[in-house]
Order: sequence, then structure tokens, then C-alpha cells
Amino acid sequence: MVDAGRDPTGRRHQKSKGGFRTRKEAEVALHSAMHALQQGVYVEPTKLTVAEFLRETWLPAAKGTLRPTTYSSYEMHVRCYLVPAFGH
Repeated sequence: MVDAGRDPTGRRHQKSKGGFRTRKEAEVALHSAMHALQQGVYVEPTKLTVAEFLRETWLPAAKGTLRPTTYSSYEMHVRCYLVPAFGH
């Protein structure tokens, strides 16, 4: 069990994982998870789909750094190829 901090409302978030064969394996996983939290590299799992990420996060973030024709090409590739290939 790892304490993953608090949400904006102040409620505690705890993460747990089981299924380790030995206590030593569980301790190694605990230390790894705590290190990831301290370093800020832990990413909370979400139900975000690939399509949502590409359309709502990646494309808008890339728009400011791309030429309009490149952005249009990326948007078309996401819409016509990536989302249909990977699904929702």
C-alpha cells in the first residue's frame, strides 16, 4: 500500500497491488513505486482512450509548434489512419 498524496478536495489516495510471490518481491515493488512518486514520474492510470488523447491533448499541444499545413496533415492522419487502426 502506497500513499499517493491527496486530490484537490483533500481526500487521500492510496494505491495497492498484490499478487507477489514473496515478501521480498513486494518490498522491491513498494520501493520502486515510492521512488517514482518522489521523482514525480508516476502517472495516474486513467480511462483516457487513444482517440481522446490524440484529439484533445496531443494535437492541440502540437498546433502551436507546427506550420498550418503540417498540422492539417497530422489531424488528417489521426482522423483517417490512427484512430481507426487503434480503435477507441
